[in-house]
Amino acid sequence: MSGGTDAHSGSLRRIVAFASGKAGVGTSMLATNVAVFLAQIGKRVVLVDANFEGAGLGAWLGCPAPECHVGQVLFGGAASLDEIAIETPVSGLRLAGRSPQLFRGKALDEASLERFGQAILGLGADFVLMDLPGGPSRITLELGAIADALVVCAMPTPDAVACAYELMTALLLEKLHGACDAVPAARACLEQLGMRPGPYPTAREMCAALGEVDAMLGRRAAHIAASFHPLLIVNQLRVKTDETVGEAMVSAATRFLGLVPRSLGGVEWDDNVWQSLRRQRPLLVEFPQSRACRGLERVVRRLLGIDLKDLWAEVVAPPSTQEQNLYELLEIYPGASEEEVRRGLKRIRDLFGHGALAMSGVCSDTERETYQR
Repeated sequence: MSGGTDAHSGSLRRIVAFASGKAGVGTSMLATNVAVFLAQIGKRVVLVDANFEGAGLGAWLGCPAPECHVGQVLFGGAASLDEIAIETPVSGLRLAGRSPQLFRGKALDEASLERFGQAILGLGADFVLMDLPGGPSRITLELGAIADALVVCAMPTPDAVACAYELMTALLLEKLHGACDAVPAARACLEQLGMRPGPYPTAREMCAALGEVDAMLGRRAAHIAASFHPLLIVNQLRVKTDETVGEAMVSAATRFLGLVPRSLGGVEWDDNVWQSLRRQRPLLVEFPQSRACRGLERVVRRLLGIDLKDLWAEVVAPPSTQEQNLYELLEIYPGASEEEVRRGLKRIRDLFGHGALAMSGVCSDTERETYQR
């Protein structure tokens, strides 16, 4: 990956945000242990606890509640996150933590979030990792927008999968809102789409609606949507079929939502995770040979292998399912052999057949039944 410049050293700094559609999928565990892994291979890492309503990341690292915390930056008590970030037991990893009394007597407003975002951009490190709140909250949408890479965490349950789709769509909606600042009619159009009953609008619907307001804005929106590639991790894999959930979610989001996410892989369910939390020691330190650690290593290797130029490259999603031909429906190319057609059909049936997790919340019941038929 390649990202912004670290003002302290002139090297490339990469800001990676970890978010989830709902609480409880293990976002904090993933963010913390990815940070530990990066530090172990010699990177300078700052882990930022931006989940202001969560329990705090200190427990995952064995750090006490900090005297200096992110609230001092949010509300103007400290000039930078570098000032309040503390050393952790892992060499090369610093933590900008939160305090249980973070919001006592204070309100989080737009100015506070803007100040915090600027502090994130000013951190000196090779990697800055943010742990964001679950769900499409204002904090998650605004801080997620400044990241070089956005990691959406899910788990193989219908609610977590559906909420991950919702979050990805909400993040794109937020990006398009930013592009419409100078066009009130376009902003009103997006707000109306976002508040309509039922599921979030698809990328195709957003771009088409903006194109009706202003043709040039519609083309810009299409470019933003085609360049938006959230990274997906599926946590707590328990059975063999769970291993294909990430692949299926990428395909479903591309097919039905008009988004083109990318999969970083999955991490297996592992009792060692809660044992490491009970002991307040990082999983990668306490149980380095565990199944979860093997999954985390694959995830980090894939993350490091992504260049931001590729992550931001424009990739046009295929037409809607109703407009696809049979080759597109099976995700094979014209001229495919009979054996390739059979394999394609089996794969699609496995990914999107009756009761498939990846179909949770991604489209209407009618659209799902038509596609499966």
